[in-house]
Amino acid sequence: MSVAGRCEYPEPSQPPKQAMATRSEIRLAVDPNHRRVVFDRWGEVRGAGAELLMLLADIFRQAAMVELAPERYPFVQTRDLLSKLHIGSDQTLRRRVLRCRKQIEKLATNAGDPPPSTDDVIENNQWHGYRLNPDLVRIVAITELTSLSPELKNGFRGYPSK
Repeated sequence: MSVAGRCEYPEPSQPPKQAMATRSEIRLAVDPNHRRVVFDRWGEVRGAGAELLMLLADIFRQAAMVELAPERYPFVQTRDLLSKLHIGSDQTLRRRVLRCRKQIEKLATNAGDPPPSTDDVIENNQWHGYRLNPDLVRIVAITELTSLSPELKNGFRGYPSK
């Protein structure tokens, strides 16, 4: 039917689904005393992955401190990461980043959450390097994480006892 020359369509029975799922923030805490990075709800990353994340977190925090807009957060150049992480080649660095991403993906999946997409935590740009994703990553104190297991709480000296 038409009203004043316009076609009328029946109301949809359900609202249309969004084309893309909304990505939510990813909270993490850096615990340099125990050389680990703890993700809210997901768990912790230790070892080489934690070392990479901690280095990227330092640059992320500096950008936040000077109140840069997220799109202006700097990337850490590959050569700087190679030097600071004592890695011998670009290929070895790429493998380390891939292993770290896979570890984060596994933590999320094991916690019952959908895995983050490739650049949700660690972004990379071929000509600029790597950084934590300023649109999604939030670095918080470990005491601010919403669901810490007793093992994670006990591993952190600064966690207030109840």
